[in-house]
Amino acid sequence: MNKTKEKSQQARVKDAAGKLNQAKRSAAESKERAAPYDVILKTEAAVLVEHGSKELALSEPAQQLTGGEIVSFEGSDQDRALSEKYAHKAKSPTMIDAAASQTRLELADKARCLELALDAVQGIENPTAIEKMLIHQMTAAYQFSMKLMERANDFRFNSVGKIDMDYLNMVLSQATRLMSSYQSGMLALSKSRNGGKQEVIVQHIQVTGDAKAIVSGKMNTLPAGGQGGADDNK
Repeated sequence: MNKTKEKSQQARVKDAAGKLNQAKRSAAESKERAAPYDVILKTEAAVLVEHGSKELALSEPAQQLTGGEIVSFEGSDQDRALSEKYAHKAKSPTMIDAAASQTRLELADKARCLELALDAVQGIENPTAIEKMLIHQMTAAYQFSMKLMERANDFRFNSVGKIDMDYLNMVLSQATRLMSSYQSGMLALSKSRNGGKQEVIVQHIQVTGDAKAIVSGKMNTLPAGGQGGADDNK
């Protein structure tokens, strides 16, 4: 086994980055130096680029895994062990799907919103993995915000027998934040389902006589007997 393979993958990347950065500095400095130093610096930069590129190059093709990931069995013993581990886990798409589903179910169950999460996902046609995770997050936010609202209704009294407004405001503030997170999730889900596209509806209003048209907060007075068209995006 050669010396390059004995280095860890992270060490190789770090060494290569150092060489390539030094090459950039040498190349930039060569433009400001007179002969023969400009040639020396250019040569140094070329050598550093060559060595850095060799550090990053793989002697064998990386293995393509499910989900667009890759692993290389080069590097340290730990690198090879991790590559073998993840190559086995990501070898079969069916195994990946099952393991990911199991993890999502476990997390939702620990958050005590499993039933709500499953019910919410059922309302989406062919949801992606990202959409499932987003819906689970929204479900958790919804459930906890409602529990906080329940706590807000359970008034706490202070030492003088009055409602503790500081406590009430704190609970309501946290509930409001969770509700805002839920609503942001709805917008993100809508964009995901629509491919990030937004629909803009343009309405044309015909006005006759002495009527006045209010469009987008602007009032336009039309002459008697005249007709006008207004576009609400102006």
